Amino acid sequence: MNSDSSMSTSPSQTTSQTSLRVFTQFNLLDDDLQALILTFIADTPFDEHNGGTGTVRGDLASPFASLLSSMVYNNEEHFTTRSTLTHILPFVSKKFYQLIKERSNTFWKEALVRNLKSDPSLWKQGVLDLRNEVKYYFKRQENNNPQIINNNNNNKTDTTEHSTRTQNELTNNNDDENENENDNEDWNKLADEACQLISSISSETVRQNNSNALLAYRYITNNYIRFSAPVFHMPHDMRLGHAFGLHFFEPRYRILIAHVMKHFSVEAKSGGTIDPHNNLMNNGKMPQFIYEHHPKLMRSAPAYIVEVKSCVIYQNGRADVILVPVAKVAIETIHEIPNTGQLFYARVLRLSKSAVRRSEARNSMVLRRSLNVDPNDLAGLYDDDDDDDDSESGSD
Repeated sequence: MNSDSSMSTSPSQTTSQTSLRVFTQFNLLDDDLQALILTFIADTPFDEHNGGTGTVRGDLASPFASLLSSMVYNNEEHFTTRSTLTHILPFVSKKFYQLIKERSNTFWKEALVRNLKSDPSLWKQGVLDLRNEVKYYFKRQENNNPQIINNNNNNKTDTTEHSTRTQNELTNNNDDENENENDNEDWNKLADEACQLISSISSETVRQNNSNALLAYRYITNNYIRFSAPVFHMPHDMRLGHAFGLHFFEPRYRILIAHVMKHFSVEAKSGGTIDPHNNLMNNGKMPQFIYEHHPKLMRSAPAYIVEVKSCVIYQNGRADVILVPVAKVAIETIHEIPNTGQLFYARVLRLSKSAVRRSEARNSMVLRRSLNVDPNDLAGLYDDDDDDDDSESGSD
């Protein structure tokens, strides 16, 4: 075939293709408008652009968003933190690179606001976690050197006031109340607060090289959405918020509970009240670890973050604990800790509310298929308390 003819296209085809791929007036716009346009295509790591409420890009779903819906079922899926803002746009041209560098705060704040709006159950909690981090950062500073805090009091903003609020004052577990609250939330104000909070605990060098919005986004993804801890592995039916008991007797799990409880008082390790508020080393948080309930311990498997509500550690290292699942997660990375008798340590990703709902729906569908029963017959199946076997776990 003649090369010329093979390259020819009809005017209508050319017009159609050009209208989809080229915006010829882009270079005529000033830098501010160019940057604004780029924010509409600049997704970020852990972005979930699935066309839901509060998103701005409709069907422009990020790879991570689609991954969340399937990663716990497809062993061949891989986690990714690649995004257009970090891995594509800066390499398109020097102009794009300069725009993104100079307006880093704009791009990352837009991403933060977008995620706060689209999934407040995940991202707002991340801001609350940052508030808590700031609160205990200043407490540790005050304990180490009271004069530092006294000298810096005049330079503090209202970030410390925000950070001293408890999560119970700012969040509500009732979905309906949360949805009503979220409709009226000032997400830009919350994003500004996150930027202000991270700035108050970042060194001058870090602030010079990174925008506050980028630092806030990085903190939430690396310190809240991501969570790292030892792993307890045993198949078990679990539900968020429902307490159950375990008895640790294997050497590896004796190591696990000793590690998780190391910053807590002897009273807390002897069945007494676990009071995290004065625990500066643990940022005032309850002791937590990862419970992997999937039959096979592997990357991308579903798991839970569990809180230790009660703990009795005996002289031989065995322990009785009461646990409550507080977050559904998926394993991102996992490795064996040397010289622990096969105790594993994992980094997990908290799932968004929509991803949790999709996974629960899928689990329900798989269960129905495996049991080969009518869906109506399963009504109330999970309404009764779980009965544990006589292995590692105890009674609810």
